[in-house]
Amino acid sequence: MRIGKIVEAKYVSGSRNLIKMIVDFGNEKRQAVAGLLQWYKPEALVGKKYAFLLNLKRRKFMGIESPKKYRKKPVVVEALQWTGDNLDDVKEFLTSDGLYDSEYLDYVGDSLGINTLEGTMFAKVGDYIIKGVKGEFYPCKPDIFNETYELFFH
Repeated sequence: MRIGKIVEAKYVSGSRNLIKMIVDFGNEKRQAVAGLLQWYKPEALVGKKYAFLLNLKRRKFMGIESPKKYRKKPVVVEALQWTGDNLDDVKEFLTSDGLYDSEYLDYVGDSLGINTLEGTMFAKVGDYIIKGVKGEFYPCKPDIFNETYELFFH
């Protein structure tokens, strides 16, 4: 059981009693569905804290199911931070496997256009360029990088 603050609540279309809520538990937000409509209006729940039972068996209510949780597998990646002054280092990093050519990287002002598996993505000064597990490259914002990765020594 955990205490959570309801940050969003709305009627479930087609239901007579269900309310879909987004609940903030401090370190994560989760979706919850409950049959509360006969007692509460959704807008009356927003901003209030309630006790929630977690880790119950997953169920569908009117086609709504809470998203599944996934933990990132522990992998080691190579990364380089784009400082705006280290274009040669970035090029060397991208060529380490012979993958860099003129179509792989565009330098525009303080941005680098990197052709990724999902199309061209832009790295701004301060962003990290990561070499993924399949040898692909992609940019990552520093706050996301620091939340996801830690320095690895082997």
